Amino acid sequence: MQATVQPVRDDFLRVGGAFTPGLIDPDPARRLALVGENPFLEFGFNEWRKWESLDGVPAVPEFSLHLGRTAICEGPREQARYIDYVMDQSATRRNKPTSIGVHVTGDRALGGGSFGLHSYFTGTKEEEERAVRFLTDLHRASGLPVWVENANCYSASARGILDAWQAVTRICENTGSGLIVDLAHLYIDAVNCGVPVEVLLGAVPWSQVVELHLSGVRTGRDGTLHDGHSEAVHEGVWSLLDTVVSQRLITETEPVTVIVEHADLTWTDRPDQYYADFARAASFLERHRQAGTPGAKDAEPHDYGVPYCRAYLRQLCKGWIPGLAEASEQRGLSYVELFDQWVDDVRGRGKRIVLNLDEIPPAERHAAVSAPQDLLAYAKEKLR
Repeated sequence: MQATVQPVRDDFLRVGGAFTPGLIDPDPARRLALVGENPFLEFGFNEWRKWESLDGVPAVPEFSLHLGRTAICEGPREQARYIDYVMDQSATRRNKPTSIGVHVTGDRALGGGSFGLHSYFTGTKEEEERAVRFLTDLHRASGLPVWVENANCYSASARGILDAWQAVTRICENTGSGLIVDLAHLYIDAVNCGVPVEVLLGAVPWSQVVELHLSGVRTGRDGTLHDGHSEAVHEGVWSLLDTVVSQRLITETEPVTVIVEHADLTWTDRPDQYYADFARAASFLERHRQAGTPGAKDAEPHDYGVPYCRAYLRQLCKGWIPGLAEASEQRGLSYVELFDQWVDDVRGRGKRIVLNLDEIPPAERHAAVSAPQDLLAYAKEKLR
């Protein structure tokens, strides 16, 4: 029996999915449901064709054309030929994508590409320039937003990972492309390379992000991690998403879609786990929405650490002016209250506090007070 799915609200953040054959299973009792009030999927060429060729299945939802192996880092002739192919395919289809996603990979004839999989993107100047040309031409030909996704999983060093991410950042900046962050690829690449996973979150240009991808992870016989679209979303990937949400790394400049990449045929036989991962993703997004509600906003950046700085200066002054705390207490005013009143007085005079007037130029000293000297003068007047 088909499970019931609670719709995911479709505002700034939403949950989408990768195509899985279960979505168009000929048996309605086994068919997986599209998730969300306004479903969003990612199709490759084959999935796009297959969905349109079948009768008796749901209408094609909003979708992005997702291209895993392209000529993005190849020569002008190969790139032009590939873009022509994309346009020819689109011309024969009834339904059109709203965007195009492209994996950032190396030459298809090299490395893993020679086995029909992903070739490694090194981030060299030549690859970067070729990627910029390809994405610019693809956007111009299609008229659609074109997004790029991190695809490396087997980097040899931390330097290699960072070089590739810096190149991806520049590619986005130079083309205006949105960024798809595959958190599973990020996790796998880091663990395989022995790099602390969350460190790599700092390499991501979050202001460019339009999608986050979640998927499972497989462990090979030698311990190497691999992408696993037939597996439940890995706990390490959930942990990364938790950091992204709790630290509010997603900037609210563009809508962001979280894609649960359960693309394997076997998900038809595991509907409970399939829907559970979508529901868990939705719960993370709900936390992000709550974090953005009034009363939960960040303080102004200049105010970060102010309570600690205030308390530390209070402690310093206590040591610099022996007996001041005791004298204040004897007159019924705690040292903390005396210090806070002095700070308010300094602010009221339109001045700033420095530890020593010698640390600033003479021309600035009229607008500042020396902490120990001014506090002592204030206390003598206040406590007499």
